Amino acid sequence: MPYRFFSGATYDPRFQGVVVFGGFSGTDVNDTWLWDGTDWQQLTPASVPAERESFGMAFDELHQKTVIYGGQSGASLLNDTWVLQTN
Repeated sequence: MPYRFFSGATYDPRFQGVVVFGGFSGTDVNDTWLWDGTDWQQLTPASVPAERESFGMAFDELHQKTVIYGGQSGASLLNDTWVLQTN
């Protein structure tokens, strides 16, 4: 996984690993990665939010989905909510 900061991460029990999304890596990014404790694997969700940093991210146990809220893209503040489709 390329370096980044201001990204989001949450444990996803379906993958038994940590899902990392977005952040800042010279510019805002919107890629998705899985850390299984040993290796990084890039995930390719069906749809992804726009590039962003400094957002909220959590795993919804009831619905078994990773949820992303808000953040910042460039100078714009975001207030949208996304569900990452990472089945």
